[in-house]
Amino acid sequence: TRDGLEARPTCYLCDQEAETCDHIFVHCSYAKHLWWQILQALGVARASQANTLTLPEWWEHTRNLFTGTRKKGYDSLFTLVVWQLWKERNAQLFRSTEATVQQLLTSLKQEMELWIAAGAT
Repeated sequence: TRDGLEARPTCYLCDQEAETCDHIFVHCSYAKHLWWQILQALGVARASQANTLTLPEWWEHTRNLFTGTRKKGYDSLFTLVVWQLWKERNAQLFRSTEATVQQLLTSLKQEMELWIAAGAT
């Protein structure tokens, strides 16, 4: 243990595989479900979810599905999704709470409205 926290061998979001950045944000079944919902809403659900892509490769792959200002908007959205996944992972670790993907989507939409109000594009 470090800082009084017990090490866990598997991901807090899916409890299936070892926790790595690529797993948490791209390959985890929870993250995949979230990304699928988001990309489907954006009309690009055909994006590959191959388990061989790293986080930067996944970002580039999905980013290339957009053009012009939508690409810049996707960059902000990508950052927000990764941030929300990280916060959810930490909520499960530190507060023992679990949000469904649908609850996280609702939270993400609310946070997105705040980001837009603050000037994010």
